[in-house]
Amino acid sequence: MPPRALTFLAFLLALAAPLARAESLTADDIDLQAIFRDNPNQIPSGLASSTPIPVIYADFLGAVTARVDKTALAEFKTALLADLPPFIDVNDPVPENKTLGGLLQQNKKRAIALIVIALTKFPDHSKWTILRACGALDAAELDEPLETVALTDTNATNRAFAFKAIAQRKQKNAAALLQEGLFDPQLSIRLLCMELLSEAGENIGSVTAVMPCRPRHAFQFLFLETALKRVMPTIDAPTFFKQPFSIRYGAFTGAAPEVTKSFVALAEKRADRPYAAMVLYLCGDEVASAKALDTLVKVMLENGKKPADHRSPEFQIQSDLVDVFQQSTPAQFKAIQKIFKTNLREFSEEREALLTTLAYAQSVSDAPDLADDLLRVRDMQTRNKDLLLGAALALAHHKSPQAIPSLIQILSMRSDAYTVVAIQTLEKLTGIETPGVPRPDPKTGQYDPKAAWNVQGAYDFWRKWIQNMDHDLQFDAESQHVK
Repeated sequence: MPPRALTFLAFLLALAAPLARAESLTADDIDLQAIFRDNPNQIPSGLASSTPIPVIYADFLGAVTARVDKTALAEFKTALLADLPPFIDVNDPVPENKTLGGLLQQNKKRAIALIVIALTKFPDHSKWTILRACGALDAAELDEPLETVALTDTNATNRAFAFKAIAQRKQKNAAALLQEGLFDPQLSIRLLCMELLSEAGENIGSVTAVMPCRPRHAFQFLFLETALKRVMPTIDAPTFFKQPFSIRYGAFTGAAPEVTKSFVALAEKRADRPYAAMVLYLCGDEVASAKALDTLVKVMLENGKKPADHRSPEFQIQSDLVDVFQQSTPAQFKAIQKIFKTNLREFSEEREALLTTLAYAQSVSDAPDLADDLLRVRDMQTRNKDLLLGAALALAHHKSPQAIPSLIQILSMRSDAYTVVAIQTLEKLTGIETPGVPRPDPKTGQYDPKAAWNVQGAYDFWRKWIQNMDHDLQFDAESQHVK
């Protein structure tokens, strides 16, 4: 039995505590068990679908399909399945918690009391159907439990459905709570809260659309564009989002200075939280930006003590921070370079997360004198592929010939995801195609997901290429290639 199933089993048994004797169970215990059993963590039709969507976006499907055909949504399948579970097929209705629905019909007051118990006594356990039902209930008893789930639950899906219920119920503190959601560690929740605030006529969250981020699918693109258009109705959104952050931020601030000022003020009140610190790093004054950088370094050093998990809040923070640091000013890049150098000297496994973030950030920096520090990464005793790749990409950005052996080192580690990036970078640097590897579609630039990458063959080719080189590698300005 998988660990998640064991966790849920333990949870169900806890409902029957202190002893698993049938006579010790109250009617409330029995109904709570039934309610949670009717709350599926996975929906088979969604996982098997060629066009799955996260249930949290079901109410926005009409707005998306007005812009993108349902069949075109299939192109986002990988990104959609990486978002908040559970998932349904695009053509399927959202499953309801029939047990809870029946209890609400029989005795609404008692059912609401059971909902309060479910929300408060069993934190972090999946309860999305319960939270979804709350959106149609105006009972004041639900205000505080929903707030607690939205702000403290470690389950991101629970937080998302709690914020959505809060907005639907229009409870008295809804705007303030949704503003808290603008600083959630999860991008999906930040964009959802931005959209929910916008629907309520609050534009303060629209500044989130200007911040660096990587939208993955049609729902996130919709939220970003509609939030931007509410403040800048005539703007060409695709062109706007291609601009550097400094230009986007300047244009938005010019159009809505008070909105920007209010958003930065929200961040200042939450300066110790990672995403608020990212906002202050880019949008605050010189003093606030420097303090924010110190905060973010401490956050990454603390996160480095935890096991790496690509679905964790810590990884979300790291990914967002790379995007933010890559928009640094020259003075900020200089500060980042100094931090990178210091932590290289004091290298430890716990510093790898910070060093990786800074290495990727410097992969777009034009600051001089980076090469020596980046080369040290290749010679360190680390098998952290992200750190090695980040340093190699930074060397490649600077057209350094030393990027070639660094990228070949990545190939030697035989990891498909990193191999693709390494091969693409090697080909861009040298102008040489790797034999026997897939080529992207000339129209879309996308690779066939079923195509096989010959990792060993690619490594052998590039290893022999550099071994047969009879001169030192140099960057040729005329061809813009390393030869």
